[in-house]
Formats: sequence, C-alpha cells, structure tokens
Amino acid sequence: MKVFLHAAIFCVLTTVPGEGQTGNGGGGSDSIWNQVRRYRERNWLRKMPALIQVLEMQGRNDVIQASRCHFEVAMMRERLGDRDGALEALKQAMRFPRDQFGQKATLIFARWTEWSGEYAFAIRALKALLRELPDADSTNKLSIVDVEIELARIYLEAGNPGRALAFCEKARVKMNDDDPGTNPFWLNSRYELACIEGRSLESLGAFQAAIRRYWVHLEQDPDGCAKDPRIPMALAERFRKSGELPQFRAALEILARRSGPLTAASSLLEYLDLKDLVDRGNYPGLMTELEGIDPPIWNDGNGPDWHFFLVSRILAERNPLQARDVVLSHIERNGYFTLGVYILGLVGDEKSLKSLYHLAVAETSHRDLMNITTAIARNRCDMAVDLLKRLQKDTSAAHPTELRRAAQVALQSLPPVGQSIH
Repeated sequence: MKVFLHAAIFCVLTTVPGEGQTGNGGGGSDSIWNQVRRYRERNWLRKMPALIQVLEMQGRNDVIQASRCHFEVAMMRERLGDRDGALEALKQAMRFPRDQFGQKATLIFARWTEWSGEYAFAIRALKALLRELPDADSTNKLSIVDVEIELARIYLEAGNPGRALAFCEKARVKMNDDDPGTNPFWLNSRYELACIEGRSLESLGAFQAAIRRYWVHLEQDPDGCAKDPRIPMALAERFRKSGELPQFRAALEILARRSGPLTAASSLLEYLDLKDLVDRGNYPGLMTELEGIDPPIWNDGNGPDWHFFLVSRILAERNPLQARDVVLSHIERNGYFTLGVYILGLVGDEKSLKSLYHLAVAETSHRDLMNITTAIARNRCDMAVDLLKRLQKDTSAAHPTELRRAAQVALQSLPPVGQSIH
C-alpha cells in the first residue's frame, strides 16, 4: 500500500502542467521542459546530469523560470540518489512560495523531512506556506487543499488522528465548494483525503466510518478507482484485519455486476483471487492466470493492471528463488510471458538476469524486447550494465536491430557511470 501511495503522490507532484508552455514564451525553455518530461517518463538517468547543469544555469539567470528549474533539478537529483543535493534544490525553489513549483517544493520538502521523523519541522514549513496562500484567491484553492491534506497526513503519522481529521475537514469543505465531482484536477486530492480520513478513523477505532469513507469512492468512481489502487487496497486491508473478507467479496461481486467488468470492484476481486493463490502456495496456478496479461512493465503498475503487478511483487518478495524457478519452468513449457519477465527482473539474481538475456536474444517483438531490457535494467547493478552492453552487440539475436535499440534505451535508465543509486 505504501509503495502505491508514494508512487501516486510522486507522480502528481512532479507532473508539469501546460507542457510546452513557459512563463517567458521562450522556445529554448520549451525545449528544456520537453526534455525534462521525456527524461522523467523514460527514466533516462544517464542523461540527467547534463540536463541538471543546464537547468541550474537557467535557474540562476532567469528569475521567471527559477522556481521551476530548481524544482526539476531536485526531482532529478532524487532519482539519481542525491538526496542532499535534492534538498538544496528544493530550498532554492521554496524561495518562491507564490509560484506553483515553489509550493510543490515545500510539499515535497515537508514529506522528506517527515520521513526522517522531523514532524515539527515539516508542520512549520507547511503552515508557513499556508500563510502565503490567501483563502480569498480562488487560484490558490488547489494548493491550499494540497497543503491541508499534507498537514493531515503528517499529524496522522505523528500520532494525532484527531488533528488530522480537522485538517481533512478543512480540505473537504474547499473541494466541495468547487464541485470536485466534475473537476478532474481534484481526483488525486480526493483519493488522498479519503485514505487519510479512513486511516485516522481506524486509529480512533471508528472502523465502520472508515469503511464508509472508502466505499463511497468505490461506488461513485469505479473507473477512477480501477486505475488507482489506494482506495481498493485500503478497503481490502480493513476487511482483512476484521476477518470479514468473505463478506467483502460478496459485496464486491454485487458492485462488480452493477458497475461493469473493468472497474475497481472487478479488479479488486481479481486481486483477492490471485493473492489467495500466492497464500496457498499454488504458484503454477498463478502463472497460468498471469501468462495472458501483457502490460508494459516500464509503467510498473500505474494504471488498470496494478493488481497484477502487486501480486507479482508479493510473490517475488515472499519467496524470490521459488518465484524465479516457477517462472522459468513455466516459460520453458509455454514460452515468453510479460509478467514472468517482470518477476525475473524483481528477483534479479544471476540466474534470473542471464535467463532474461537469453529471452532477449530469442525475441523479435519490439514491445517484448523493451519489457525484457527494462526488467534487466531495474537491477542497476554491474551485471545488468554488462548484459545490456552485450545485447547491443549480440549478432546471434533474432532481431539484432530492435534488440540494440531496446538495450540502448534501457542503459539510459541506469545510473551514470561511477554513480550508484541507494
């Protein structure tokens, strides 16, 4: 659950609105922001240091774009494992509290300091930002809600669920004033708010109230919840803790029949069935269920296939060597399948990586080769680098041109030479 929550928040905070548009209208800046977007989406770590230098120079010379430059530098330094450098860049961006990127920088700065246990420091930073955002200015309403939700989350983590609920209420009032049901910009905030409220209510022992908070989103926004696992997983965890999973399944089946086959209820039912196979140790049965699923693994579960990725991660974390062996056995009998490649990449030992290499040499599909090389690169180790470089030159490959391209792209997602990611 925490992995999905962090991923969703990171995605929202680093989304660049109005891509291709800049404050000063300069074509050069357009090009920079397009590069930032492309490098972020493709996780091209090896290209980031050069772009960081360009952004740092522009941040010093262009006051209008300074906060955005510093913010993007912080996000790239974080991806490169340079947390200290990222914090310094966030501080530079935070000097512009009326700018959207200065506000985002403060939110992330508070999150990182809170993760270090510095709750009071994070709260002070957010309350200082709130003072810079007058309530009367409707253009700041989304930023104010984001700050209030973040304050609620920090108070909850600090052990004060009552205070967390108070900030949740403030945020909800502002969202209701703007009719969030018809405003897509509120979608992430609504889900985050519901999760924090639910967890706060659970901390206070109000379990049924928490369930109602989650369930209303599952009913009213089945398509959105099908792509965002936070609400479905919060519900599943609540019913698991209470020992009422059978009753939960029955309610989900009714909702699934009413909502349709590709909505949150059906995805959650499928997740529970797959998770049950893992719990019972029926790994061959799980492979049979997963072999027909073909998502792009570079998305890593962001979207409607989240439940397949989540079960794959659970399997790989619970028993990595057994997961590796059952995948390889299934591939030997039935051939390539995408989530098997994903699991091998998660296990990432020598046998798994060498198996991925041999799969890459044999495959011809551009999509499959991208999946395989992505799985290799996820390990970010010397062996992964060596294998990808060898794949670029392997003349025995079934499709050497496509394989070379896929390996080149995957190499760009590995750390710069001589730098490791912690």
